[in-house]
Amino acid sequence: MKQKLFKKRQKGKLLLALLLLVSALFVANQSNVKAVTPDVEFNGFTMPSIGDPISTNIKLTSTSPKLTALTSFDPSDYEFHVYEGDTWTEATGVYEKGETYRIAQVIYFTDNKDMKKMEGYSATIAGETATVESVSYYQVRVSLKFTMPTSETAVTGITINSESGANEVTIGNTLQMKATVAPVDATNKNINWSIENGSGAATIDATGLLTATKEGTINVIATARDSSGIVVKKQINITSKYTFKAGMNAMFKVSTNNDLVFEVPANLADLQKVEVNDKSIAATDYTATGNVKITLKASYLKSLASGEYKLTATFKDGSAKTSFTVENKTSNAPNTGDTSEATKMMFLLVISLFAGCKLLKKQ
Repeated sequence: MKQKLFKKRQKGKLLLALLLLVSALFVANQSNVKAVTPDVEFNGFTMPSIGDPISTNIKLTSTSPKLTALTSFDPSDYEFHVYEGDTWTEATGVYEKGETYRIAQVIYFTDNKDMKKMEGYSATIAGETATVESVSYYQVRVSLKFTMPTSETAVTGITINSESGANEVTIGNTLQMKATVAPVDATNKNINWSIENGSGAATIDATGLLTATKEGTINVIATARDSSGIVVKKQINITSKYTFKAGMNAMFKVSTNNDLVFEVPANLADLQKVEVNDKSIAATDYTATGNVKITLKASYLKSLASGEYKLTATFKDGSAKTSFTVENKTSNAPNTGDTSEATKMMFLLVISLFAGCKLLKKQ
């Protein structure tokens, strides 16, 4: 009986010792975790300018090389907000001069131990201090407070050019636009890009990359994002990708009675119409074959008055243009129906006969 009681007491002591050991290890582990340098470093904050819209364009980003200890962490796994002053009221509108804002970001982790390393962590970013405000299971909240300048130097002018210096672009291609803001010390040099479509059409993104979609002319617009209200336009010409390769500046003479043949590399299925002087001609007056050969029939050309004409082949995504000349007069002979020369000759003949009669009477 005594032996059994002794064994129970021994087991109890052993169990108590194990519990004390586990507790000690846990406490030591916790203190060690807090002392470890954080595995995430926040950087990349860019101070916004007065008049910039309050948006998610500015962020506290993470330095990827320091994320190796954080398993299953995705840098895009965050929430982001901008707040007014020291409150947690979400800010809207634009950044005002002299006002204080707070940028806050919640990062999600999958390992609570790794998150514990973030407790009390702070870092200096662009001269401001980012602080880990709270660490809870699965998330870390980081915030950074900053104050806008109390005054601004307004934009007085904007010059628009393309990076290549070109003022035209072919349909389907892109053209990178750039804006030079004056003065050089303007507080907010950011601009908004937009397009004013004219006879042509295009799109433009936030970086000024223009994509041409329709032949013609368009205006690229740069608008200052500060309080100046400066707006500048630049015209860009969008050219067709189609060009005539044969038949350009051809001449039709009624004496030869030959068809005129023009060629433009294209898909025949994309040909929509053929025009002469911006007027569609009947399908019976021409043929279109191959890739693409357009033949204007002599019977049609004979119906045109002498002169120069513009030929346009319109495709689904552009057009090709050239010119041709019609000479419907034979040498030293008037056109059919033209009586002006005959009338002059008759008048001269009558005058000559009258003068001859007078001369005979005098004799």
